[in-house]
Amino acid sequence: MSATPARTRTGGFGIGFRRGWSDWQKDLAAVTAFAVKNNFAAVDVGGDGDTAGPGVQSAGLTVGSVDLKDWGGMLSPDKAKRTAAVEKNAAYVKACAALGAVNYFVVMLPEKPDLPRKENFAAMVESFTALAPVME
Repeated sequence: MSATPARTRTGGFGIGFRRGWSDWQKDLAAVTAFAVKNNFAAVDVGGDGDTAGPGVQSAGLTVGSVDLKDWGGMLSPDKAKRTAAVEKNAAYVKACAALGAVNYFVVMLPEKPDLPRKENFAAMVESFTALAPVME
């Protein structure tokens, strides 16, 4: 089965949607069947890209965005936690990239939002600088 993306006003770009958390969207086979039936081209799989990605691909769809695994750890004031989060996310990105994923979703929520913004921002910059080579 292969999805044929609907033609859009902006060209032949495929349209996708983000898989949510409602009961029917937890059933990957139902989600991909819906996507194919309705001419979607991609599914944003959320936080299980490494396990859901093959099912999305086998339906003839593209893996859209994938959520990184450890958002909070990337902005921890604890250097060891940041390092562990970068390593965990790096391994996950490599697994998802093997499935064709190129877009990763993250919300930068600091572990300790009461710290000065400058400190939380510095942790974010450090973490993403360390993750950048894997993302490339």
